Amino acid sequence: MKNPPVHVSSHQENTSANNEKNSPDAEDNAARDLFVFAADKGMQQCDRKQVDKVIFESSKGSAYFKNQQDKDSAVNSRCTEIKDKLAKLLSDQQMLASCTRRADMLVSQARQRFAVGKVCMHVDLDQFYAAVEIRENPSLAGKPIAVGGMAMISTANYEARKFGVRSAMPGFIAIKLCPQLIFVNSSFTKYREVSGQVKQILLNYDPNLSMGSLDEASMDITQYIRNHGVSARDVAEEARRRIVEATSLTASAGVGPNKMLAKIASDMNKPNGCTVVPMTQPVGLGRIALFAMEYEYNCIRSGTVC
Repeated sequence: MKNPPVHVSSHQENTSANNEKNSPDAEDNAARDLFVFAADKGMQQCDRKQVDKVIFESSKGSAYFKNQQDKDSAVNSRCTEIKDKLAKLLSDQQMLASCTRRADMLVSQARQRFAVGKVCMHVDLDQFYAAVEIRENPSLAGKPIAVGGMAMISTANYEARKFGVRSAMPGFIAIKLCPQLIFVNSSFTKYREVSGQVKQILLNYDPNLSMGSLDEASMDITQYIRNHGVSARDVAEEARRRIVEATSLTASAGVGPNKMLAKIASDMNKPNGCTVVPMTQPVGLGRIALFAMEYEYNCIRSGTVC
């Protein structure tokens, strides 16, 4: 979703909006902004503008299209409200100082939590449903395939993603992006079986692991590392190797000081990769970020500024 422009003045915004409404392409341009390119791994090489165009033209006039317009309007209104509150905050030095002190406290608390030395790992199977189908039918290897049908796709392999086909995309749009796309019916009995095999492997590292879905799991490997005297990367690489040996499927892993960062890291080096986030400090959470998070949280929660 495209963010609204930075607020300058109500008069300038209204003037600009009126001019845009007079343009014959204004409606189409505004609607096309609703369909932001969502890049799954493997889609880096596809023509993003072409993908957006196909999605837009295929969805125009549908109930989904109208719903996206309504949601976009609501979000834009909310963004304008938040920007107005931010402007008020920045003009009040006393309020700004209070929020700054609060942000400093949050940073201190975060650093204390990170100092505990917790190590988490997230494992995500690559193109899972598609990978299982290719394993069962090797003749599909190297061809663009999608698990699902014309109504909806649950997974697309990396060959299909090069054309802009991705999960949670209607099949009738996907076939326009990739005419040679091969549809494969889903088989959740097989997927659950393979997922169970992977879970049994990962339980060795954390008996209390949580499965976010059939193809991904989060776990706390702190105790395992202490008990076995190994590094976090060693654990991640061993888990990935054991998964390949047991299922012939690849998995990507991420390691970090909490489950959220581990999950983010697991997506950074896909497919079949491993990323370890340094454990020395809160990664990516500086004082400004925490300040913004705290401010946004309070705005949404209570409708007040800090």
